Amino acid sequence: MTAHARRETTSPARAPGRRCVTIYSYHLYEQRRRGGMHFLCEAFRGLGWDVRFITCDYSALTVLKGDRRTKFGTARGFNKLTRIADDLEVAVIFTPFHAIGRARGALGKLAGLATRSYPWPMAGRAAAFARGADLVVMESCGALMFASAIRAASDAPIIYRASDNIDVIRPVPALMRAEVNALGIVDAVSVASSHLAEKFAGSPVRFDPMGLDKAQFDKCTPSPYPPTGRKRVVISGSSSFDHDTARAAAAAMPDWDFYQIGSLDVPVSEPNFYMLGERPFADVVGYVSHADIGFAPYLTRVGFEYQADHSNRLLQYVYCGLPSVVPEAMATAERPHFFGYRAGDEVSVAAAFENAAAFDRNAVPRSSVIDWTELATRLSGVERRRTCAFS
Repeated sequence: MTAHARRETTSPARAPGRRCVTIYSYHLYEQRRRGGMHFLCEAFRGLGWDVRFITCDYSALTVLKGDRRTKFGTARGFNKLTRIADDLEVAVIFTPFHAIGRARGALGKLAGLATRSYPWPMAGRAAAFARGADLVVMESCGALMFASAIRAASDAPIIYRASDNIDVIRPVPALMRAEVNALGIVDAVSVASSHLAEKFAGSPVRFDPMGLDKAQFDKCTPSPYPPTGRKRVVISGSSSFDHDTARAAAAAMPDWDFYQIGSLDVPVSEPNFYMLGERPFADVVGYVSHADIGFAPYLTRVGFEYQADHSNRLLQYVYCGLPSVVPEAMATAERPHFFGYRAGDEVSVAAAFENAAAFDRNAVPRSSVIDWTELATRLSGVERRRTCAFS
């Protein structure tokens, strides 16, 4: 982000004739780790839209217990829009509690207040951020709990961009119920995966591939790796991380080096496994671009297969021409550049890496990857439905 974008200013009315999109995300706009909604935000700005970037699931509990956003991000605009660039406003919907799934005892009872779809005035405040917008995009987060209030406040098309399967990533009862209710309110459910589309059968589903900031990867970046001559395996991310498989892989391939980007709560203690922590995206580009093999050690949970199409790290690997080692459920015949392993089976893990190393990198389908501008353009064409009945 530029110095200009960091300068906080008053919030004047937007320029006449400019369209505006409100994006509801789990993420803070200003955070080190960049998610899909960040890149979508920048794509809309590049297309000449004004953007309101709204953070959800941020409460007193968040501040109390801390999470990656509080460690690596800056929250501003608590329950109000704050302009940080001529075409960008941000806000954080700050509540006493938010919907969580695993709290116990007194904390669980207090957090249970959030399971009543936020009985505080915050629903109205959250909805106000969509007022006057020409398009609303909600990702898989607490914004779903405000869907009816947003619909009442805005006649703009509302898109549920199902960035994750919350039944797998965040199995919070209140959030899962809110998702079901939102399906009858939104104008489109945008998914990139046929696996995830099955979950929304009967809803207004549309297929929109995930985007990638291809321009960043097209730049000539120097290699960050030491010139050892050893095979370099990159793990671009830490979400849903299978520590046991990562450890088994490093142990099975002692002559290869593994480089993992993103914070891990539990370290992987192998001499050839290097944890790089949170890094700027420009650093990520270098590590992925100059790797030999991509590795995606996802936890194998029921319903996780959608990540084969939704995973940003796998898109990075594909665009950089990296054969990828993935859980076997992701390695289908349609993806010959994905090499599957059975979790907990060191022999199959080693075989997957050996097969990936022998694969012709020119056969990795780089041309299948779209950029975020194309995704933003596709979403900007969604129109308002005039009936609650699904077609």
